[in-house]
Amino acid sequence: MNIEDIVPELFGEKRVYYCQRCLNHGLREKRKNHKQNCAFSTCQCPDCILMQPLEYAKISSTMVERRRELNSRLVQIEGEPGNQNSVESTCSVEENGGKAKGKFKKTYIMIFDKS
Repeated sequence: MNIEDIVPELFGEKRVYYCQRCLNHGLREKRKNHKQNCAFSTCQCPDCILMQPLEYAKISSTMVERRRELNSRLVQIEGEPGNQNSVESTCSVEENGGKAKGKFKKTYIMIFDKS
């Protein structure tokens, strides 16, 4: 019996992390001391490419750009006089299961593809 097996019993459950590339291929390999021995460290399948730090950063930055663009469009639409896309409604505690109370503004945006 290893100390690694005894420690969780003494101090409660310890979180175990698994190699994400191995999980993509159906294997559950613990991440600790696994990097040198990972069979999928050079895998180029679509799931593993997402795990590469540079590609992940590019995807994240693209998503942030899209969100910022949509938010700026939303602000422009809300600022237009005579905007028909906004509907104000009130919500009480009883209607919303006790979670929120007050006045909310719902905005619907229609985006058309110009191509």
